Amino acid sequence: MKGKQYRYGFELDRNRIFSEWLYYIPNKRETRLFERHLQKIEASKKYNADGIAKRTRHNALFLSVCAQFNVEIAESILDWLADNINIALSKDSPASLKYTLECMEQNNYKQDIIQFIKKLDLSISGIKVKQKNVTTDDLPGEFPEEVRKFILGVTGNKATSISTEHKKFDSDGSHKTENFDLQTHESEGTQKLFALAGILINVIKEGEVLIIDELDASLHPLISRAIIELFNSSHTNLNNAQLVFMTHDTNLLSPKLMRRDQIWFTEKNRYGASDLYSLAEYDIPEYISFEDEYIKGRYGAIPYLGNLDALFNTNGKS
Repeated sequence: MKGKQYRYGFELDRNRIFSEWLYYIPNKRETRLFERHLQKIEASKKYNADGIAKRTRHNALFLSVCAQFNVEIAESILDWLADNINIALSKDSPASLKYTLECMEQNNYKQDIIQFIKKLDLSISGIKVKQKNVTTDDLPGEFPEEVRKFILGVTGNKATSISTEHKKFDSDGSHKTENFDLQTHESEGTQKLFALAGILINVIKEGEVLIIDELDASLHPLISRAIIELFNSSHTNLNNAQLVFMTHDTNLLSPKLMRRDQIWFTEKNRYGASDLYSLAEYDIPEYISFEDEYIKGRYGAIPYLGNLDALFNTNGKS
C-alpha cells in the first residue's frame, strides 16, 4: 500500500481481544505503529490516533475503531483487506458460485473460466449459462430458502441454469454434442471447480489473496496439485497472488510442490486448544519426504487413535 509494507495481526477469543499489533517498513527497518495487550494500547505519533484507545472496547479491534475515527493508515489497511481477501468456505458457497455466474453473464473472464474447466480433463467441451423467468411455484417448497437460492440461482424472478457440453461418440468415431445440467448431472468435484473458477482466475490476475477451506474435498489429488502450482509458478502468477488453504491430503506434503515455510500444522492439546506451527521450525534434510515423516508422527498434528477392535467383539461378548 502506497509503496510500504505493513504487518498486522491480533489474538482473540469469542469474548475479547488479547493482543493486536501493526508494524510497517518506512525504509529498511520495521517500525511499530501500535501494539496492544488487552486494554493497554501504545500507539506512535506517526499513527495519529490520540484519544482513540480510550474509546476502544475490550471486544473491538483497535484498527477498526481507528478507521471509524478517520485514521488514514487504518482506513487504507481495512480497504485493502476488503478489496483483496477472498474466502471460499465450501464447495457450495453461494458467494463463489454467484461470482462465477456473474463473470460468465457479463463476459468477464468467461473464456478463461471455460478453458480452466476444459484443461482439467473433465470431458467438458463448453459451458452455457441461461436465465429464465420463474415463479415461487417453480421452486421446491420443501427446501429452505437459502437452499433453493443455491440450487436455482434465483435472483428476483430469474432462475439461472448452467449446462455443460460433452462430446458423445458413436461406434464409428463420429460425435455429437450433448448438454448436461451442472447441478444434477455433474459430480460434486465438477460443481466445486465451476464455483471456484471465477474467483480463482480473478485472484491470480489481480494479485489478491484467496482462502479456501478443505481445498481437496471432492477433488482429485492431481487437480488440487494443479491449482497450487498455478499460484507457485512465476509464469502463471505474475502478480504474486496468494493461496491459503486447509487440507487433509498428505499427498500435497511434497518438497517438489511446497516449501517448508508454506506448510503449517494445527494440533490440539489435551485441553482442546489448537496450536499452529510451521514445518520450517524443523531441521529436515532435502532428501526427506515430508509426507512419510508426517505420517510417522515426527511433526505431530496427527490423530492418536484408540483401539477400534474393541468396538467389534468377535467373541460375541458385549
